[in-house]
Amino acid sequence: MDTGQFFCPNEACADYGLRGKGNILRNRRYGKQRTQLLKCKTCGRSFSENRGILLFGLRTPKEVVVDTLKILAERGSLRGTARITGHKKDTVAYWHKLAGEHAEALRRYLLHDLHLDRVQVDELYTFVKKPKNIRGDEPDLEVIGETLVWRALKPETKLRLASHVGKDNEQAGTALIGKV
Repeated sequence: MDTGQFFCPNEACADYGLRGKGNILRNRRYGKQRTQLLKCKTCGRSFSENRGILLFGLRTPKEVVVDTLKILAERGSLRGTARITGHKKDTVAYWHKLAGEHAEALRRYLLHDLHLDRVQVDELYTFVKKPKNIRGDEPDLEVIGETLVWRALKPETKLRLASHVGKDNEQAGTALIGKV
């Protein structure tokens, strides 16, 4: 295992966030999946090799979670993916939520202070129907009815810089441009 790709997650450490300093050592393995525990020589704190990634803290093997998310991306259905994989729908939904949150955090980390000469804003108008209320809980009324999806792209690469879903108004588009 190459420990040069890891950095100390302790914000009080002098080597916090610095990769390849030689301060990260392999300590031991733990858990059913034999996850590597790492230790920072500078501050003495230990941390998991999975800290800060999508799969941190999950008991399910990472290959199973990744395969399930691949099926979900292909099928687009929580129930269908749950049937195929044998997991509960709520479990698949939870993994999907974690993946979305992780992707958003990664986007925020990577896409900031961009100096762009052009940004393209596209919009998609759609109508979202009210779902049948099987469980008795209230549907999210914010997205029912006429909905506009705004996206800001860098035209050359089609890199999505920001998105906004909401009612049709120009303020949403202006706010979207402000995010970029």
